[in-house]
Amino acid sequence: AIPLFVVITLRIAVVPLLLQLAWALPFALVMAAGNMAYDQRPCCLFGNLAVSAGMVSGGVIVMKACLAVMAALLLLQLTGFQELVLALRRLGVPQVLTMQLSLLYRYLFLLRQEVGQLVKARDLRTFVRKGRSLHVTASLLNTLLARASERSQKIYQAMLARGFHGAFPAAQPAFFTWKDAAFVLVFFLVSTGLRIYF
Repeated sequence: AIPLFVVITLRIAVVPLLLQLAWALPFALVMAAGNMAYDQRPCCLFGNLAVSAGMVSGGVIVMKACLAVMAALLLLQLTGFQELVLALRRLGVPQVLTMQLSLLYRYLFLLRQEVGQLVKARDLRTFVRKGRSLHVTASLLNTLLARASERSQKIYQAMLARGFHGAFPAAQPAFFTWKDAAFVLVFFLVSTGLRIYF
Protein backbone atom coordinates (compact mmCIF):
# COMPACT_ATOMS: atom_id res chain seq x y z
CA ALA A 1 0.00 0.00 0.00
CA ILE A 2 2.85 2.40 0.76
CA PRO A 3 4.43 2.25 -2.77
CA LEU A 4 1.00 2.98 -4.28
CA PHE A 5 0.56 5.86 -1.84
CA VAL A 6 3.95 7.29 -2.86
CA VAL A 7 3.13 6.97 -6.59
CA ILE A 8 -0.20 8.76 -6.18
CA THR A 9 1.07 11.45 -3.81
CA LEU A 10 4.22 12.38 -5.76
CA ARG A 11 2.55 11.95 -9.19
CA ILE A 12 5.21 9.60 -10.47
CA ALA A 13 4.79 8.37 -14.07
CA VAL A 14 3.08 4.99 -13.78
CA VAL A 15 3.75 3.55 -17.26
CA PRO A 16 7.61 3.51 -17.04
CA LEU A 17 7.34 2.08 -13.54
CA LEU A 18 5.06 -0.74 -14.75
CA LEU A 19 7.39 -1.47 -17.70
CA GLN A 20 10.31 -1.89 -15.29
CA LEU A 21 8.12 -3.97 -12.99
CA ALA A 22 7.29 -6.29 -15.90
CA TRP A 23 10.93 -7.51 -15.96
CA ALA A 24 10.57 -9.00 -12.47
CA LEU A 25 7.03 -10.34 -12.91
CA PRO A 26 7.98 -13.63 -14.69
CA PHE A 27 10.13 -14.73 -11.74
CA ALA A 28 7.23 -14.16 -9.33
CA LEU A 29 4.85 -16.01 -11.66
CA VAL A 30 7.19 -19.03 -11.79
CA MET A 31 7.25 -19.21 -7.98
CA ALA A 32 3.46 -18.78 -7.85
CA ALA A 33 2.96 -21.54 -10.43
CA GLY A 34 5.02 -23.91 -8.30
CA ASN A 35 2.84 -23.11 -5.30
CA MET A 36 -0.34 -23.68 -7.31
CA ALA A 37 0.91 -27.07 -8.52
CA TYR A 38 2.08 -28.16 -5.06
CA ASP A 39 -0.90 -27.16 -2.89
CA GLN A 40 -4.21 -28.04 -4.56
CA ARG A 41 -6.41 -28.24 -1.44
CA PRO A 42 -9.71 -26.41 -2.03
CA CYS A 43 -9.83 -23.22 -0.03
CA CYS A 44 -13.01 -21.41 -1.07
CA LEU A 45 -15.60 -21.20 -3.84
CA PHE A 46 -16.39 -18.35 -6.24
CA GLY A 47 -19.58 -19.51 -7.89
CA ASN A 48 -18.68 -22.77 -9.61
CA LEU A 49 -14.93 -22.07 -9.47
CA ALA A 50 -13.03 -23.80 -6.69
CA VAL A 51 -10.04 -21.77 -5.50
CA SER A 52 -7.18 -23.83 -4.12
CA ALA A 53 -4.88 -22.81 -1.28
CA GLY A 54 -2.02 -22.82 -3.80
CA MET A 55 -3.83 -20.17 -5.88
CA VAL A 56 -4.26 -17.97 -2.83
CA SER A 57 -0.64 -18.33 -1.69
CA GLY A 58 0.56 -17.88 -5.30
CA GLY A 59 -1.42 -14.65 -5.59
CA VAL A 60 0.07 -13.43 -2.32
CA ILE A 61 3.59 -14.22 -3.61
CA VAL A 62 2.97 -12.26 -6.84
CA MET A 63 1.50 -9.28 -4.96
CA LYS A 64 4.35 -9.17 -2.42
CA ALA A 65 6.99 -9.50 -5.14
CA CYS A 66 5.40 -6.68 -7.17
CA LEU A 67 5.19 -4.40 -4.13
CA ALA A 68 8.81 -5.14 -3.13
CA VAL A 69 10.14 -4.45 -6.64
CA MET A 70 8.00 -1.31 -6.90
CA ALA A 71 9.36 -0.07 -3.56
CA ALA A 72 12.94 -0.64 -4.76
CA LEU A 73 12.25 1.17 -8.05
CA LEU A 74 10.66 4.09 -6.21
CA LEU A 75 13.64 4.27 -3.87
CA LEU A 76 15.96 4.47 -6.88
CA GLN A 77 13.84 7.14 -8.57
CA LEU A 78 13.43 9.31 -5.50
CA THR A 79 16.91 8.96 -4.02
CA GLY A 80 19.26 8.37 -6.94
CA PHE A 81 21.72 5.53 -7.38
CA GLN A 82 24.86 7.42 -6.34
CA GLU A 83 23.22 8.55 -3.08
CA LEU A 84 22.24 4.94 -2.37
CA VAL A 85 25.81 3.80 -2.99
CA LEU A 86 27.11 6.48 -0.61
CA ALA A 87 24.57 5.39 2.00
CA LEU A 88 25.69 1.76 1.63
CA ARG A 89 29.30 2.88 2.12
CA ARG A 90 28.39 4.74 5.31
CA LEU A 91 26.55 1.65 6.57
CA GLY A 92 29.78 -0.33 6.35
CA VAL A 93 29.48 -2.10 3.00
CA PRO A 94 33.02 -2.76 1.66
CA GLN A 95 34.37 -0.07 -0.63
CA VAL A 96 35.23 -2.62 -3.34
CA LEU A 97 31.55 -3.58 -3.66
CA THR A 98 30.23 -0.02 -3.64
CA MET A 99 32.85 0.97 -6.22
CA GLN A 100 31.80 -1.92 -8.47
CA LEU A 101 28.13 -0.93 -8.15
CA SER A 102 28.92 2.68 -8.94
CA LEU A 103 31.02 1.83 -12.00
CA LEU A 104 28.45 -0.69 -13.22
CA TYR A 105 25.67 1.87 -13.01
CA ARG A 106 27.78 4.58 -14.59
CA TYR A 107 28.96 2.59 -17.62
CA LEU A 108 26.06 0.21 -18.19
CA PHE A 109 24.81 2.39 -21.04
CA LEU A 110 28.09 1.79 -22.90
CA LEU A 111 27.56 -1.96 -22.71
CA ARG A 112 23.99 -1.51 -23.92
CA GLN A 113 25.27 0.60 -26.83
CA GLU A 114 27.82 -2.08 -27.79
CA VAL A 115 25.14 -4.79 -27.69
CA GLY A 116 22.87 -2.67 -29.88
CA GLN A 117 25.62 -2.15 -32.45
CA LEU A 118 26.47 -5.86 -32.57
CA VAL A 119 22.84 -6.94 -32.90
CA LYS A 120 22.25 -4.37 -35.64
CA ALA A 121 25.34 -5.56 -37.53
CA ARG A 122 24.19 -9.17 -37.22
CA ASP A 123 20.68 -8.35 -38.44
CA LEU A 124 22.03 -6.46 -41.47
CA ARG A 125 24.23 -9.39 -42.48
CA THR A 126 21.68 -12.20 -42.08
CA PHE A 127 18.25 -13.13 -43.37
CA VAL A 128 15.21 -14.04 -41.26
CA ARG A 129 16.48 -16.43 -38.51
CA LYS A 130 19.66 -17.76 -40.11
CA GLY A 131 21.86 -15.47 -38.01
CA ARG A 132 20.29 -16.49 -34.70
CA SER A 133 21.85 -19.91 -34.32
CA LEU A 134 23.77 -20.91 -31.21
CA HIS A 135 27.10 -20.64 -33.05
CA VAL A 136 26.42 -17.06 -34.21
CA THR A 137 25.19 -16.04 -30.75
CA ALA A 138 28.33 -17.47 -29.11
CA SER A 139 30.48 -15.57 -31.59
CA LEU A 140 28.49 -12.41 -30.82
CA LEU A 141 29.06 -12.83 -27.08
CA ASN A 142 32.77 -13.44 -27.69
CA THR A 143 33.02 -10.20 -29.68
CA LEU A 144 31.09 -8.36 -26.96
CA LEU A 145 33.47 -9.63 -24.28
CA ALA A 146 36.51 -8.52 -26.30
CA ARG A 147 35.03 -5.06 -26.94
CA ALA A 148 33.98 -4.63 -23.32
CA SER A 149 37.47 -5.57 -22.11
CA GLU A 150 39.10 -3.13 -24.52
CA ARG A 151 36.68 -0.34 -23.58
CA SER A 152 37.20 -0.96 -19.85
CA GLN A 153 40.98 -0.61 -20.27
CA LYS A 154 40.50 2.72 -22.06
CA ILE A 155 38.11 3.95 -19.36
CA TYR A 156 40.52 2.94 -16.60
CA GLN A 157 43.43 4.73 -18.31
CA ALA A 158 41.27 7.85 -18.68
CA MET A 159 40.32 7.68 -14.98
CA LEU A 160 43.98 7.36 -13.96
CA ALA A 161 44.86 10.33 -16.16
CA ARG A 162 42.25 12.39 -14.28
CA GLY A 163 43.64 11.55 -10.85
CA PHE A 164 41.66 8.46 -9.83
CA HIS A 165 43.29 6.65 -6.88
CA GLY A 166 40.81 3.88 -6.06
CA ALA A 167 37.94 5.99 -4.72
CA PHE A 168 35.66 8.70 -6.01
CA PRO A 169 35.78 12.09 -4.28
CA ALA A 170 33.50 12.08 -1.27
CA ALA A 171 30.36 14.15 -1.50
CA GLN A 172 29.24 16.55 1.17
CA PRO A 173 28.26 14.54 4.28
CA ALA A 174 24.55 14.36 4.95
CA PHE A 175 23.44 14.96 8.53
CA PHE A 176 20.36 13.61 10.29
CA THR A 177 18.18 16.66 10.98
CA TRP A 178 14.87 17.18 12.77
CA LYS A 179 13.09 16.99 9.41
CA ASP A 180 14.45 13.50 8.88
CA ALA A 181 13.37 12.50 12.39
CA ALA A 182 9.88 13.90 11.76
CA PHE A 183 9.64 11.98 8.47
CA VAL A 184 10.70 8.71 10.12
CA LEU A 185 8.18 9.23 12.93
CA VAL A 186 5.30 10.03 10.56
CA PHE A 187 6.21 7.11 8.31
CA PHE A 188 6.31 4.75 11.29
CA LEU A 189 2.96 5.97 12.62
CA VAL A 190 1.25 5.72 9.20
CA SER A 191 2.71 2.26 8.55
CA THR A 192 1.64 1.03 11.99
CA GLY A 193 -1.82 2.50 11.57
CA LEU A 194 -2.28 0.87 8.16
CA ARG A 195 -1.04 -2.43 9.54
CA ILE A 196 -3.46 -2.33 12.49
CA TYR A 197 -6.40 -1.10 10.39
CA PHE A 198 -5.96 -3.55 7.52
